[in-house]
Amino acid sequence: MNSRKIIDEINSLDEDSDSAIKSARRGINVGTIIFIAGIFILIFGAYMYSTKDRRSAQEALTEFGEYISENKQQFYKEDIDYEELNENEEKRLEEEANNIIIKKEFIDINRNLGIVINNQNGETTSGILIQVIFYNSENKPIKIAENSINILESNIDYYITFTNTPEEYERYEFLISKEYEDLSIKSFKNSITYDVKEENEDEIIITGKNSSSEIIDEIEFLLIYFDENDNILAVDNIYEYDIGKRKKFEIEEYLELYDDEYFEKVPYSRYEVVLASAYSYDY
Repeated sequence: MNSRKIIDEINSLDEDSDSAIKSARRGINVGTIIFIAGIFILIFGAYMYSTKDRRSAQEALTEFGEYISENKQQFYKEDIDYEELNENEEKRLEEEANNIIIKKEFIDINRNLGIVINNQNGETTSGILIQVIFYNSENKPIKIAENSINILESNIDYYITFTNTPEEYERYEFLISKEYEDLSIKSFKNSITYDVKEENEDEIIITGKNSSSEIIDEIEFLLIYFDENDNILAVDNIYEYDIGKRKKFEIEEYLELYDDEYFEKVPYSRYEVVLASAYSYDY
């Protein structure tokens, strides 16, 4: 089954509401339309007058684009098959996505579907999109939930929870795709050392250090709760930003596990803190 086609079908579920909106628009008074159009013309005229420089720049870009189109031989080499290059790139992205496997599935305390994925590409991968398609008893798609991952470290278990899991569904299937290659993203996970200490029974403190000579834009930790049978109860994401060169950091995090429906505290047997990623953008 083509999952992409299924996604398009789900997107069409809103067609009825779109039709109703169009009907309402047809009922707008003509005089109102003329009045709104007059205001728009005045605003647009003032905007164009105040953005002469911006319009000049846009005209220059348009002229440059026309120049490239008319002088392709200066920018493109005849001995290069650009179509083949694009096909090879698409194939590479697809292979990277295929090397991201789902190791485990779970249902958390709030009845949300969760998965544990592992990047087996042998290197850090960026621009990952994880989608799950839910079906009803008639095998019709009823909802799509998704989670984007900026950077996925090699050979590390990464935990994802789909918080908008529908209350009722018959089955589901996953679609893992690599949407883009972000060449500006740079991993510093190996430059982070950290330690976790319990401040009291309801709080932990994560202390760490950036041992690199560059500022780290973002660090992500995963806080994973387990029951006595090692079933996953919940996953929390913990972030820290702008870690200076060779600077230390400290994060305080409360150990709180509640059922969203009744807001009752849920007991757990143990927890783990995992460093999922540490990265910067090299522009």
